[in-house]
Amino acid sequence: MTNALVWMRRRVREAWTDQLELQERMSLANRPWAEHYLHWARTADGWELHGHLLPPRGWRRFSVTRGGWCLGQLIARDRHPERD
Repeated sequence: MTNALVWMRRRVREAWTDQLELQERMSLANRPWAEHYLHWARTADGWELHGHLLPPRGWRRFSVTRGGWCLGQLIARDRHPERD
């Protein structure tokens, strides 16, 4: 493949990944109660545990996106804007 095709393929893959992340964030925003279930979320300092309830059986990984983002990060940022 030429360099232009490799570059284009990489850009399409990145756009697809970004779109999936945004879709997962929107899904979490529509289910704010999912933030209460225990889950690991990625922060600037690494991974931290969020939530206080055990998730129901079969819940899998529905409290965070593939990238580790959770709704609690958005809520915390809104409560403490000076941290940004």
